[in-house]
Amino acid sequence: MPDQKEEKKPSKWKTVNPWLKWTALTIALALSWGVFWGIGLASATAELDGEKLAYEELVNKSAEQSTELKEIEGNLKDSQEEYKEVLTLIDDKDALEEQMKTLTDDIETKEEENKKLIEELQQQIKDKEKETGQEIDKFDSQLKEKNGELKQLEEDIQAKKDELKAVTGNVEEAKGDPVTLSAGFFDVGKDLPAGRYKVTPASGNGNFFVNDGMKVNILLGHDELFEEEYVFTADDGDVIELTLSATFTPIE
Repeated sequence: MPDQKEEKKPSKWKTVNPWLKWTALTIALALSWGVFWGIGLASATAELDGEKLAYEELVNKSAEQSTELKEIEGNLKDSQEEYKEVLTLIDDKDALEEQMKTLTDDIETKEEENKKLIEELQQQIKDKEKETGQEIDKFDSQLKEKNGELKQLEEDIQAKKDELKAVTGNVEEAKGDPVTLSAGFFDVGKDLPAGRYKVTPASGNGNFFVNDGMKVNILLGHDELFEEEYVFTADDGDVIELTLSATFTPIE
């Protein structure tokens, strides 16, 4: 018997009712969509949670950055205040430098003025010293001249004393006895002969007057201010006054 080819059996899917096919396909698509939607939803939820977490981190970071920003703003404000203070100090420094420059100029001016004043004073001192030196030389010359005159005068006085001493030493007592008169008034020619006499104090110190002091007026005695002897000529009619006792010795 010749081999007969087996006829292919039609597929069961092909034999299924088209409506059933559509229904099954619809259900399958629905299930697939549900599965994929679930997967997508889970994925979306995970992403949302991640975004939520990232948002909270951003909020926290933003808060931290806000705090840091406030600190930075505070530091900036402090820096601005310090900058203002620095500017003020700079201005003060410039003002101080200007004042210092002014003071330095004033000091230099004063030093120059003082230097000139010192030079003028030194020159005046030199001039005064020169004038004083000239005056001193002049006074020295005058003093020497006066000393010379004084010395000459002293020599003249000494010479006169020597002459007086020589004259007194050469007086020789004349003939006749000395006469001692007490204190009182005496008339020449009656109480005492006329003649030339050397009068010496007999005792004490006192005055010796002749004719009320017009002819003789001396202090007679032995003290420093008194004369120890005196020579005079007694003429007739002279009146002698003594306040001490004196001796009249006749001389040539």
